[in-house]
Amino acid sequence: MLNIKFKNATLLLLGCFLSAQQLPKEQDSIVLSEVTVSVARLKNPKNLISQSFSLQQIDEQYQHLQKLHLADYMGNIPGLFVSNSHNYAQDARVSIRGFGARSPFGIRGVRLIVDGIPETTPDGQSQVDNINVEIIDRIEVLRGVASVLYGNASGGVIQLQTLEDISKNFLRVGTSLGAFDTQKYQMQAGIVSKNTSYIFHGSQSQSNGYRAFSGFKNQNANLKIVKQFSDDQSLRFIANYVNSPFAKDAGGLTLEEVNQNRQQARKRNTDFNSKEKIEQGKLGLHYRTLLANHAELKAYTFFSKRAFQGILPYEQGGYVDLNRNHMGLGLNISKKSLKRLRWLVGLETAYQKDERKRFFNVYGTKGAPTLNQNELFSTVGIFGMLEINFKKWLVTTGIRTDAHWIEAQDRFTDSNQASTVLKLNAWNPTLSFHYTPNSQWRFFGNTTSGFETPTLNELSANPSGNSGFNSTLKPQLSMQSEIGAFFTSISNRFHIELVGFLIKTQDEIVPYELEEMPDQTFYRNAGKTIRLGVEIETTYRPHSSWEMSLAASHGSFEFDEFKIYSEVFTGKKLPGVPQSLAQFKVQYSPSNRLLVELNSRFTGKIMADNSNETAVKSNWVTNLSASQKIKINRINMIPFLGINNLTNTSYFDNIRINAFGGRFYEPAPGIYGYGGIKFEW
Repeated sequence: MLNIKFKNATLLLLGCFLSAQQLPKEQDSIVLSEVTVSVARLKNPKNLISQSFSLQQIDEQYQHLQKLHLADYMGNIPGLFVSNSHNYAQDARVSIRGFGARSPFGIRGVRLIVDGIPETTPDGQSQVDNINVEIIDRIEVLRGVASVLYGNASGGVIQLQTLEDISKNFLRVGTSLGAFDTQKYQMQAGIVSKNTSYIFHGSQSQSNGYRAFSGFKNQNANLKIVKQFSDDQSLRFIANYVNSPFAKDAGGLTLEEVNQNRQQARKRNTDFNSKEKIEQGKLGLHYRTLLANHAELKAYTFFSKRAFQGILPYEQGGYVDLNRNHMGLGLNISKKSLKRLRWLVGLETAYQKDERKRFFNVYGTKGAPTLNQNELFSTVGIFGMLEINFKKWLVTTGIRTDAHWIEAQDRFTDSNQASTVLKLNAWNPTLSFHYTPNSQWRFFGNTTSGFETPTLNELSANPSGNSGFNSTLKPQLSMQSEIGAFFTSISNRFHIELVGFLIKTQDEIVPYELEEMPDQTFYRNAGKTIRLGVEIETTYRPHSSWEMSLAASHGSFEFDEFKIYSEVFTGKKLPGVPQSLAQFKVQYSPSNRLLVELNSRFTGKIMADNSNETAVKSNWVTNLSASQKIKINRINMIPFLGINNLTNTSYFDNIRINAFGGRFYEPAPGIYGYGGIKFEW
């Protein structure tokens, strides 16, 4: 039985689908537009096929499907795993080839860029609570180590491009309702004036959540102004504001508690009123121009301020006040020299200041202070790349150097002195090749290194209980080798990509908990790990109305060398990382107005702890969605419906790695539905 409280609205929407006039079918041919990818920095501007890295682009041309989570947009990317979609206090957790899996909340180890401006802080943390999925126009994902391109914590790169290219004024309003009293209201407007476009989007979302004590409320506003001075010069201004007055955390359960009641919250979380409150604003500028001799300059600068209040399910230090300032700038110049050479040089710098205060959590109220320190992270990176073209061969080499200054200033004691200062430097080279024997085949390979510092949050989680950083925690170093092949048919109806990779990491950062300090997450280095895997992505279009795609990956992610006192974990699987992933998707669109999509995702077995004593079983989750654009005079009406977890599979939204007491499990909802309507003028 669907957990939906809007049966009348559902019947109305179904009526809209059934009464919609059948439109003529498009002619039976497939024409693909040229693709320009910016996430790889140095690129051939004509086609994605020129790249020497594993990357993929997704154009969201059917936004009226009204997908609910970021995971719904990126499921068809092999090797990428998104969890925690239903715990809004912890935020979506993204991992690529296992990088980022250690994060208990948000994104770590994977770079996130929005409209050409970094969303990831210099210490490697990202959140998506300020990103509204309805304005995403394009997604580019670079799978695997990319420190030569983006520096620290680049175990993969996700670049989001929001709506920008508009040709006329428009207004869109919409609402959606769903299970668990989920509601969303949104408005979007675009104005074109001469060579300037203005795009505004505002929304409010709220839900009681699937589990008890898991509700949230979120208000989001975005403004984007694009000034096109000429074909060779443009300026982009972005502003973003998010206010989330509450997002409750139901906590992790034991398997026995899950079997008793999947929807219950952990009692300790409700007793301590575990939740978070966020307010964040961001301003950014991105400039592009052509210089003399066809050189291209790109530059950006930004500033963001984030106020965070977290109430955690323990007493000492369980009430957190964090104020973060994050700013940065970057520029790069690229040029094609002669007929065979293309080069790029660039500079990036960023600064982060976290004012972290902790207090006793007296059952949800602020008690006496336990910590007061400022945490600073500054970074400067210089990089260069050179591309050499030998007819059918393309060879790319590059190097990047980054300098990081990390400091903890103790404000709790009378001494008011810096308790910890760290200086970390890194050099990351790369060498890659690309071979195109004809228009149907391409082959590529690369070897590149990666560097990832612990985040400020991980450094400040000090098991000694003192202020300052955990000085025993070291950066992790990676070396990746990758090779792949890509084939596309002459008709463009079928393509397939096959990629193999080997990644060796030293001093892998892994989370753990202590019995004497329950519910607190600490971090240690795990010696060495090895990731060996294969990825496949294919799309087939038998007819202009149909598209079928498959993305799958399988690998071995293991500790190659890891020992804690007398316990040896060498040969054990990395926790939190599924060894196998697959998604099969079918889209039916007989016109540019009706769209029906069915996708089914397989998640392989996941180990919950370092010792591999607890294994979370594999699962299939299937979602169905449909939308219909109906034109009434000058207004487009777009009703949409969706049913998630169509087969009512019992699975887990998140696994809390190495959680003490067996509290690994955060259950996901069974079958549930949603629906709504949008209007466009």
